[in-house]
Amino acid sequence: MIISKDWLDAPSARDHRAELRATGYLPQMPFNRVLDHALGLAGLTRSQIYISPVFCLLPPRRSFALPFRDAQASFEAVVRHEIIGRLPIAAGTDAARVLRAADITHIATPHPSARGLSFAHRAETLATALRDAQARQDAG
Repeated sequence: MIISKDWLDAPSARDHRAELRATGYLPQMPFNRVLDHALGLAGLTRSQIYISPVFCLLPPRRSFALPFRDAQASFEAVVRHEIIGRLPIAAGTDAARVLRAADITHIATPHPSARGLSFAHRAETLATALRDAQARQDAG
């Protein structure tokens, strides 16, 4: 399970509505390009993972500065129940902060769209986290 923030915003969802209906995601977005590469490195497919937003509404724009209390409230209302039996990967500082505050064991990674890191580095870090989470769940 990957928990993240800001991989899709309301304007992008409106602008790409037809593609989202057809494919379920926007493969050209940096988040998805890194995720797809990471899944390939980890030997996984999208159907084998579960991705949940830390905040369960679409933000009004990319890189929206979501107040912590709003992320925490959304997490408690929805996402906490999705975690049961899973070791979440917190993709990005916002997701990691919410999981730490909820005292939930997790694996932290950079956000797939993080600036300043190469796509390859972000993908390898996420692939390592996916493999680690799978190994821990298999062992536990």
